[in-house]
Amino acid sequence: MSEENRMEEIRLDAGSFHHISEMFKAETSCIGMGRVNNMILTGYATGIFPKLRFHRENETGGLMLSSAFITSNEEVFKVENNSIWIGKVRQLIIYYYGVEILPKLRIHEDNEMDELVLRMAPGTEMLKMGNNSLWIGKVKKLKMEEYAVKALPKLRFHEENEMNLFELKVLRASYITEILEMENKSIWIGKMKRLELEGGAVEILPKLRIHGENAMEELFLSADNPEHITEIFKAEKNSLWVGKVKKVRLNWYAIKILPKLRFHEENVLAEIVLNAHSPEHITEILSVENKSTLDWMGKAKDLVFGGRAIEILPKLGLRRENAMDGIRLCTEDADHIAEILKAETSSIWVGKVKWVYLEYHAVGILPKLKFHEENVMEGLRLDTESCGNITEILEMEDNSIRVGKVKKLDLNGNAIEIIPKLAFHGEDVMEELVLNTFNPWNISNIFNTENKNILVLAAKVKKLKLSRFAVRILPELVFRGENVVEELVLDVDYPDRITKILKILGKKNNNTLDWMGKVKRLELKDHAIKILPKLRFYEENVMEVLRLKALGPEYMAKILAAKNKSIRVGKVKRLVLSHHAVGILPKLKIHREDVLEELVFEAYNSGHTTEILNTNDNSIGLGKVRKLGLCGYAMEILPKFNFHREEVLEELVLSSML
Repeated sequence: MSEENRMEEIRLDAGSFHHISEMFKAETSCIGMGRVNNMILTGYATGIFPKLRFHRENETGGLMLSSAFITSNEEVFKVENNSIWIGKVRQLIIYYYGVEILPKLRIHEDNEMDELVLRMAPGTEMLKMGNNSLWIGKVKKLKMEEYAVKALPKLRFHEENEMNLFELKVLRASYITEILEMENKSIWIGKMKRLELEGGAVEILPKLRIHGENAMEELFLSADNPEHITEIFKAEKNSLWVGKVKKVRLNWYAIKILPKLRFHEENVLAEIVLNAHSPEHITEILSVENKSTLDWMGKAKDLVFGGRAIEILPKLGLRRENAMDGIRLCTEDADHIAEILKAETSSIWVGKVKWVYLEYHAVGILPKLKFHEENVMEGLRLDTESCGNITEILEMEDNSIRVGKVKKLDLNGNAIEIIPKLAFHGEDVMEELVLNTFNPWNISNIFNTENKNILVLAAKVKKLKLSRFAVRILPELVFRGENVVEELVLDVDYPDRITKILKILGKKNNNTLDWMGKVKRLELKDHAIKILPKLRFYEENVMEVLRLKALGPEYMAKILAAKNKSIRVGKVKRLVLSHHAVGILPKLKIHREDVLEELVFEAYNSGHTTEILNTNDNSIGLGKVRKLGLCGYAMEILPKFNFHREEVLEELVLSSML
């Protein structure tokens, strides 16, 4: 090939030496490749790499070498280290015996690699090289797994190297025996944004030398076996330097080494995430000797505790002036919160917190939390699909759980049933209420009680989102005069979840249809679109946004069977039709004097526009539209439109973004 030849990609795969035996006879660097953007060699094909010759200014986007055959490297061993010129390479992935090629590569001195991934087979000759002898230079992402981690001390990075991700995964402790015998801080890594050590790789942390001024976005340590922390657990308290870290995420036994970590004196922890299944995972943290660690953890802006790690929450000793961004607690095992449930109501001080998210059994902890009397919560989300998770709450008195001011309340599953137990601050208007349940009994059980908090809340919110069986509260809602919800979102994925509502809405003198026609912003998804023909729109009412979205054609079958222009939508400023709802346009009758400020079609596959494409060109009257947006496949329906004779179109937006 010509020296100036340019190829986008080369793929060679040889499962047998005989497949490419003739190429092995070629001289070193005699097969001219020119410039190659991507190259993948697998099996015995990796053995011919020394035969290839690349352009002196070659820049490779991706190079992958993978071989499970040790005999594929016979030709590789014959060439000198640092003798195979490949120029600049952005991504280098080498698996198993293919790593024998790594020392042979000569990479451009100014190269900055986006990603280096190494997996290695036992018995690799490369491991006989001296430490710091294999020049890597600058690399943004380094991933090494299992046996390949043994090669870490061999690598030499640029002194100004800054990695986005440094990731090591090791299951067998025997793979890192030699590294554990090295002196602490003997492996220079430099600066990095994310450090992830999994399994036995956690033991390597003391051996790493991190830049003194490093500012890490995330430190992730995970060890599901006590053997993975045998040596590091012997370290002195506050002896393992990690510098400045925004987010700390520890799983299982790795939690035990938290007191060993030493952070920069100016460090401000944004988030700490702990996941534990066994009491053994958290015994060290809960000991009296580590009270300072608990105090330090309590200063984090976000606390995310999973499983038994939730038991740490009451021990944090949060101060009265404490202010957090968020708390998220999750566990699917009742035993994980058994001790906390023994605590008195409102006995666990959390102070001021912007959002609280409790999942599964952790929902049962809500009555134990005590918020600052001036707290304003941006969001409270409770999510559980089992009534057993909230048994104790349901036995409490109504309005007994004080949550103060809440801007957004998001209840999923059985959590909906605890609404009567919640006590909110004064007469404040909630900005958003989200209700979602797969079980119709969650709604029935609420209306079987004397407490109608759910109706009071829904009547005062600015935005109401109802999903699945939660739409059944619609007929119960009562709004006075013009005081209606500003935004209403209905999302129903199965027909049986809306059948009952459609029957009720079909009756005459239905108040629900009156107020729904007055909302400022209305969004109907999937089967909820069936409500549209029943709505009453008023002459004086102007809807700001009407959005219709159908993910499947089955949601639109009944609507599309209607006559054209038979579904009146009144005055609308912005109309958005998304996915299969694009096909509904011919069925809509928009107010004849109305000027649509914006009409948007969103089609993300060809099936979304089938109905309209089957119509004649210029057959669909758009009326008066100021701005028309066609996204994705919706651009294909432009010829079908018949614009108003008094056309006022000011802007046409065509976007291929899917």
